[in-house]
Amino acid sequence: MKILHVDNVSIAYDQNEVVTQASFELDKGEIGCLLGPSGCGKTTLLRAIAGFEPITHGSIKLVDTTVSNVGYTMPPEKRNIGMVFQDFALFPHLTIAENIGFGIRHLSKKDKSERIKQLLELINLQDYGSRYPHELSGGQQQRIALARGLAPKPDLLLLDEPFSSMDAELREELAREVRSILKHENITAVLVTHDQNEAFAMADSIGVINQGKLLQWGSGYELYHEPESLFVADFIGSGVFIDGEVMEGNVIKTSLASLEGISPPECKPGCKVKVLVRPDDIVHDDCSPRKAKIVSRVFRGANNLFTLEMEDGTQLLSLVHSHHNHEVGEELGIIMEFEHLVVFPDKPQ
Repeated sequence: MKILHVDNVSIAYDQNEVVTQASFELDKGEIGCLLGPSGCGKTTLLRAIAGFEPITHGSIKLVDTTVSNVGYTMPPEKRNIGMVFQDFALFPHLTIAENIGFGIRHLSKKDKSERIKQLLELINLQDYGSRYPHELSGGQQQRIALARGLAPKPDLLLLDEPFSSMDAELREELAREVRSILKHENITAVLVTHDQNEAFAMADSIGVINQGKLLQWGSGYELYHEPESLFVADFIGSGVFIDGEVMEGNVIKTSLASLEGISPPECKPGCKVKVLVRPDDIVHDDCSPRKAKIVSRVFRGANNLFTLEMEDGTQLLSLVHSHHNHEVGEELGIIMEFEHLVVFPDKPQ
């Protein structure tokens, strides 16, 4: 069952288009994410879904009802949408239980109390109902904000950069925790974030936005291994682009090797291309005759991210288990696994 249908939506301010013909759908219980750099239009699109922004093209449908089209914007309070904000937006003068129950004041006292109790147990804060927001940590306050958003049992929950004020480790941990809660409740949700690790931890489907355009919608795997544009390839994960040229016989000649069978169909012999090489394409092997010099190292706990320099000066990235404690300046034996390379024509997007 489709819960959200965004169809060719554009949004403009004074003839300046900030979102251009964005389209995606979410099924019941599916978690989607709008991912992109600051100012790309992702929050504007989220606000349009919520009913806070009119659209200038296309339509937005929630369940079976069109809630936005050109010239019509259903008010937010009529959309049965829950919101979780970056700054929690909890009422400081209300207890935790009162905050959670704020949006379900229409229920009977008994039903309201039962729903609050159920949600406090769901977020594992069942002993905190009588406390006030300032007595809780940032992570606990965010869980309360989530519970408040879930209390009315919305058709759709919108989360606008909900973890951005927290450190990186807590962000990812909370993203996994929130995902578990949403799946338990079978709630459809849209997350907005600039943090791809947060997106991967929480979302089923991710849309990458840049300069108002939804460039690709798919799973984290598809965005990482099957990017459809240079921007998505560069924005998602780490990697290095190396120059290549298409030769006869569907071969791409690069400084590293001649690569067969991966030339884009639109590229003819003589076409210049960019070849994306990910850190996982460069495998550490001390027995390999092919060597590369370590020019920098970033320790990442289980792994080191090495920047390697080949004989011709080409630099590559490689993830190596941190038990292999090689130092900057050393030579590292490597094997190049080029089965999953992605190639793009070398032209402006």
